[in-house]
Amino acid sequence: MDPRQQKIERDLGPLLAGDLRTDPIALALFSTAACIFRRKPLAVVSPRNESDVARVVEYAASAGVPVTARGGGSSLAGQALGPGIILDFAAHMHRVVDVDADRRTVRVEPGAIHTRVQKAARGVGLRLGPDPSSGDFCTIGGNVGTNASGAHTLRHGSTKDHVLGMTVVLHDGSVARLGTHAGSGGEGTTWHKLSSELTHILREGAPAFLPERPRSNKNSCGFDLWGAWAPGDQVSSIEPRFDPMRLIVGSEGTLGIVTDVTMRLVPKPKATAVALLYFASWEDATEAVLEARRLGASAIEAMASAPRGMTTRISCPCGSAAGLLESGSTRRTPSNATRTTTTSAARTISRRAVSGIPRAGGPRPGGGRCSISARPEMPPSRRRSGRCGRRRFP
Repeated sequence: MDPRQQKIERDLGPLLAGDLRTDPIALALFSTAACIFRRKPLAVVSPRNESDVARVVEYAASAGVPVTARGGGSSLAGQALGPGIILDFAAHMHRVVDVDADRRTVRVEPGAIHTRVQKAARGVGLRLGPDPSSGDFCTIGGNVGTNASGAHTLRHGSTKDHVLGMTVVLHDGSVARLGTHAGSGGEGTTWHKLSSELTHILREGAPAFLPERPRSNKNSCGFDLWGAWAPGDQVSSIEPRFDPMRLIVGSEGTLGIVTDVTMRLVPKPKATAVALLYFASWEDATEAVLEARRLGASAIEAMASAPRGMTTRISCPCGSAAGLLESGSTRRTPSNATRTTTTSAARTISRRAVSGIPRAGGPRPGGGRCSISARPEMPPSRRRSGRCGRRRFP
C-alpha cells in the first residue's frame, strides 16, 4: 500500500462517520467515469454528512492532497476523476430533504439523482426547470457543479437560474451558507474575508470583463463573472451587488464543495405536444431554430439522420438533420389544443425556414425531403402498449 494511503487511513479514517476505502476494487471503480480518461485516486470517501466533508477538506488542505467531488460520474470530460481523495456523494448524501409546494422550492443533498428529485416534485405538480439528458443517473451536485441545463433551457435557463440557497465547504474546511441558507449559523471568518476580497476583485475588474460578456443563451466556460457581479446604477442609486452563488454554480468544485442546495421549482405543463421535423441540411435546421424560438418552443433537440436501414424500417424520409420541437402549456388546456398549436408552429417553421416545400413530404430543391409529424403527450396506457398518435399535414 502507498504510504500516503496508510497515512490517510490512520489520520482521517477515525474522524469520519462515513466510509473510507483504499482497496484496489474501490480505487479501480472510481478511476474512471463516463469518459475516455482514467486516473487512479489515493482514497475514496463516502461522507454521511456535512461534518464529514468539512473534515476531509480540512485534512486534505493540511496534507496537500487534492479533493474531487463526485456525483453520478456521468461527466464526459473527466471532471469526476482526481489523483487524491474522491468524495462519493451518491452513496449516503442523496436525500430529498424537503419539497415546499407553496414556495415552489426543493432542498436536496448533492448525491440526489436528478430524476428522483423530479419525481418528488411531480407529486405536487411541479418540476425542476433544468433537465439534462443524463437525468437518470446524474446528481444535483453534479448539475450545480457543471451548470447543467437540458433541452428546456430555452424556457427555463440553466441550473444557475434556479439555485436559491446553498451550503458550501470552503478550501480550509470552514462552512459558508449562502442565499436562503444564510443566517442559519456556521459562517466563519474565512467566508467573510473571501467575500470582501472577491467583491474588491470584481469591482476593480468589472470595466474590463463586463463588455466581454458572451452573447449566448447558455455559457459554462469558466466562472460566471457576469452573473456574479451586478455593477449597479449611480443614476438610479442602485448599489453594485456580488452574488457568490452565481460564481460557485458551474465552478466544478474548484471554489468550494456544495453539501446542501435549495432550488426553485416550476409548474409542470398540463399538456405538451411534440413535432418531428426533417431537414435536408443543417443550414435549414439552424434557420428553423430561430423561427421556433420566436414561436415559443419550450424545447428543441437536433440529431443527425438515422442509418439508412433504420430510416427505411420506420418509414421516415432520409435527410441530413432532424429536429424535435416541443410546446407545453401550464394551463388546463386539452392536449388537442396544445397539439394544434404545435402543428401550427411546425407548419410555419417548414414554410419560412425550409424554403421550397409546398407540402409535408414534398420534394426540396436538391433532392431533399421534409416531413412533419406531431403528437400529444401519450397517457401511460398508450405508452405501455406502444401505440402513438401520428399525424401528417400539408
